[in-house]
Amino acid sequence: MTDLSVEARLVKQARSECSGGKPSDGSDVQYKRLAQAPNGRSTWCCRGILLCILIAQGVLSLRLSNTAFEDEALYLYAGHLNLDHLLSNAPYHEEFTKYFSGSPLLYPVFAALIDSVCGLAGARAFSLAVMLGATALLYLQSRRLFDMRAALYASAIFSVSQSTLTLGNLATYDATVIFLLALATWIVVRSADSRRPLFCLCAAPVLALAVAVKYAALMYLPVVLLIAGLIVFQHRGRRLSILHGLLLPAATGSILFFALQAASASYVQGLKRTTTEREQGSASLIDLLSYSAVWGGLTVALALIGVILYTREGLREECMSRPIFKNSALLCRLVLSLTLTSAAILAPLYQMYLHTETSLHKHIGYGLLFAAPVAGVAVSRLTGARFRYPFFGISVLVCLLVMGVSQAQARFDSWPDSSGLVKFLKPSIKKNGHYLLENRWPITYYFRKDAEPQQWISTNYFIYADHGGVSHRDDDAYEAAIRDRYFDIVVLTYTTTKVRSEKITKLLKTSNSYRTIDHNSRHGALLEKTYQIWVRR
Repeated sequence: MTDLSVEARLVKQARSECSGGKPSDGSDVQYKRLAQAPNGRSTWCCRGILLCILIAQGVLSLRLSNTAFEDEALYLYAGHLNLDHLLSNAPYHEEFTKYFSGSPLLYPVFAALIDSVCGLAGARAFSLAVMLGATALLYLQSRRLFDMRAALYASAIFSVSQSTLTLGNLATYDATVIFLLALATWIVVRSADSRRPLFCLCAAPVLALAVAVKYAALMYLPVVLLIAGLIVFQHRGRRLSILHGLLLPAATGSILFFALQAASASYVQGLKRTTTEREQGSASLIDLLSYSAVWGGLTVALALIGVILYTREGLREECMSRPIFKNSALLCRLVLSLTLTSAAILAPLYQMYLHTETSLHKHIGYGLLFAAPVAGVAVSRLTGARFRYPFFGISVLVCLLVMGVSQAQARFDSWPDSSGLVKFLKPSIKKNGHYLLENRWPITYYFRKDAEPQQWISTNYFIYADHGGVSHRDDDAYEAAIRDRYFDIVVLTYTTTKVRSEKITKLLKTSNSYRTIDHNSRHGALLEKTYQIWVRR
């Protein structure tokens, strides 16, 4: 039965009983709320507003443009290699499982399949589609947890955040994982009205798939599981809540356990290297805190206000439809709102613990998915009954919009436009050449049909056997390779491996075998990156 038909039935019942006299249970307030529940016209009006939000989100994401980001190029290139393995028995490149933050056989292969037909734009369009789906699911679950107004505000807040706009036009794992987390949360929220008590177990394979796509989703499993337990406790009682509290995590854990047993040992190595035992970085706590505050601080602040307002006063009578948590369930409301809000600080806290800024601008979007509904409650309450203070809601949304658009544009301007470099290198790429690249994955992706994987050498790690058969590693390997004129072209940016690139530059300058060519690539008016190119004489 659809939401509209259920609400219509309850409203009709409430109005008929109210018109016939005092309600049978003596609760005038309860029937007043039901009589004031949104009708079909307001439901369709809200759906129209949601459609406008989704259109605006899509337009704002599509206006961002740049050539392939390093992570995009890496995932798509790995996906193409694994896709060739699955379709034509080409060699399987197991090394990707050792340092990928998710299974290289899931999203990378699927994205590579889209890329084969529609190119990078198609892979990015898929990310936009799932991010729009996540916003729609956020509206549905917020409407059930709270009310229509809070759901609309939550959708608007989430849709204009930096991470949402960025991930909507970026071919990486993250958009798919956010959609899967939103889908799993909607399933457990939707199960509150289901006549089948075990309906929420359908969320188990979705959660397991989210973790398999990207291991960072592990942090958010407790959030979804706790929401499920609270909902069952409110609707089914303590006994069933304990049962669900055990069955859902047991089902999710079992799927993940058997999947890990079926996978190779390299997956365990990749899980530890990228997630559970990740190496410590060098970023300062102050910098990480400031980044987190800029990218999600306003939403979290609104969510904290929402926790107080929702816990103390519940929802406004004029905008209640069928709230899951009644006004008498104060403790449940407190735990629910705190759980949703605390999800927004999980990724920042973990990356502060690791002292790393890597992917923080993407990971913070996972938590905003959960905090946005409570922030929507705050904006709805502070706007007032029947939009008494519309200036507040408009000001908040405009502020979030301006911040989100500018921050997303800055993210897309943070890596160099490689189109000029691709054009410059195109006549020089040969099947038997060797190319040293500091940021190799974008060029490797664009020339995947023109060169073999072993022809591309990174400045991160290199093993080289010289003409005498002696094996060299790290800095010695680059020195020996330059001495032997092994590299046809060297491209340096002095960004990811600045110290090593400077050492390589000194070796190239002292060698008479290479000459330099300066190639400047400008993207927009905000930032300029310079490629230092060396060509063998």
